[in-house]
Amino acid sequence: MPPAARSDRRPPRSGTLPDEGTPIIARVERGAIIEAVHRGIVAVVRPDGTPFAGIGDVRQPATIRSSAKPLFALPVITSGAADAVDLDERELALLTASHAGTAEVVQILGALADRAGIDPGLLVCGPRTPDDPAESARLVRAEATPTTLHHECSGAHLAALLLSRHHGWPDDGYSDPDHPAQVAARDALRLVARGDVESWHTAVDDCALPTYAIPLASIAAAYGALADPVAARLEDPASTAALARIRAAMLRHPELVDGRAGTVDTEVPRMVSGIIAKHGAEGTQCLALAAAPGHEAAGVAITIADGDHTERATKAVTLALLERLRPDITELPYPDGVEPLMHAPDGRLIGRVRAVLPEALLPAATSGPSAPSEA
Repeated sequence: MPPAARSDRRPPRSGTLPDEGTPIIARVERGAIIEAVHRGIVAVVRPDGTPFAGIGDVRQPATIRSSAKPLFALPVITSGAADAVDLDERELALLTASHAGTAEVVQILGALADRAGIDPGLLVCGPRTPDDPAESARLVRAEATPTTLHHECSGAHLAALLLSRHHGWPDDGYSDPDHPAQVAARDALRLVARGDVESWHTAVDDCALPTYAIPLASIAAAYGALADPVAARLEDPASTAALARIRAAMLRHPELVDGRAGTVDTEVPRMVSGIIAKHGAEGTQCLALAAAPGHEAAGVAITIADGDHTERATKAVTLALLERLRPDITELPYPDGVEPLMHAPDGRLIGRVRAVLPEALLPAATSGPSAPSEA
């Protein structure tokens, strides 16, 4: 069994900490006043793992959080677990999701759990009040309590249990880093991120699944592979096919991958074809950009140093990067454009969140994961 990522060493000093070495990539402007700034790092990597561009030191680690979910779904497909339960495209999209807990989501995941013979009470994420206003209101009216399937991470937990049941691994401890389901998920992430597991640091996500601090360039490499699985030239052909299946499900069902109105993950894929967006909490945002005439496919990873809990900097930087990397896109999904705006109660414009990017994205030829061999 491959070694687990190390958790017994001193925690890494993340390159996304807001120190002077981390560039300012967004600022809050209120009139003529620069009221606040957000520091962060951006990595852009081609599908084959070679670096394309970057802002800041893209070798620094960032915690991947929920951005890992599409990649953790890989072994569910390659193992045959997905086909064993006739997993459909909407169900697959939800295995990759940080969903809003809508009635539709609960119905889809509940049907999948029933078909697989999995009791939703086994999901160690626990219950959570849904973010979807309609479903939350319904629960209140019905004097009902949320279930584990309302939890935004329930799809990822169900994926681990599907994999465990298929292999005959125990349900107990399925979220532990050393459980075979998590070893398989980590191996899938290693494959597409082209990373050395030994250099990764392990922690526990809010939902109780493992998460990892890995170089931002490696996270971008994983999303480069998701952008064009064939061009990624992965070692395992089955993983290439599985990644293409995951990509198709996410592209067709962004309302299930997220579903919250106004988020990058929901709105950008709805408006712009060929783009997958997946947020990762604490300021991590990933994009998989399909190739377009005159533009390469690419994976993008952004991390905002202060966590950006309102996602204002994430949104501004993401949209500004899309304008820079894909100038063929003529319509972006927000009426405010690429700069989230602030208005007074009477409608007057009083401020904006502006991305601060270099005039030309910096080449990152020495900053990313190594290119694959030609063998």
